Amino acid sequence: MRLVRWASYKLTRHIRETHPTIKLIASLNKCMCDLRKDSSRETEYYRQLFTQFDEVVVRCEYVLDDVSIHQLDDVKDRVEIIVNRFCVPNCQHCYEHISAVEQWNDERQRGVCQQCFYLKTAGDINRRLNESLFISDKRINELVDSGFYKMKLAGRNAPLPKFIDMLATYVFEPTGVINFMKNDMMREFKMLAQTRGPSFNPCSLIS
Repeated sequence: MRLVRWASYKLTRHIRETHPTIKLIASLNKCMCDLRKDSSRETEYYRQLFTQFDEVVVRCEYVLDDVSIHQLDDVKDRVEIIVNRFCVPNCQHCYEHISAVEQWNDERQRGVCQQCFYLKTAGDINRRLNESLFISDKRINELVDSGFYKMKLAGRNAPLPKFIDMLATYVFEPTGVINFMKNDMMREFKMLAQTRGPSFNPCSLIS
């Protein structure tokens, strides 16, 4: 079964009608952009998405709130959770940032990538400790114990060095094996990017 992540309702309906075996997933980018102005009816929004998609990636703000996330207990096997979201809560510039990073990747990472619009705020240590969107190990365990077990890492469109560091943090540490992999992965990425063109992205290395 192939996986397709989509945002357009018309395209989703078309794929569902013509390719019923394909699995459809509503991405985090869709939810963040749709709800950036008003998230007061977030649960209702997700309920609507579940009528169109097989799985839905919910916002980290929603995941971190016990009352909110448990309103989806009956569909928890269809909920996906990003555990390493580096952003400020309720970011108002998510669409602009996502678009800029994707364009930077399409241009083979030329020039400087668009930084977080709230970089000073997001990087402040006190804010990071008290208002972070990262899902802690403790919270991950709580969610798994409650039946929410579909977790994933953000980083598909991140610069490759950052992508590798995220893998190191969540997958390879504390073994240290990532230190022996970085150079080879960077070398392979550069070689494949030259042959496959600007659409090649870091997650293509994972197979």
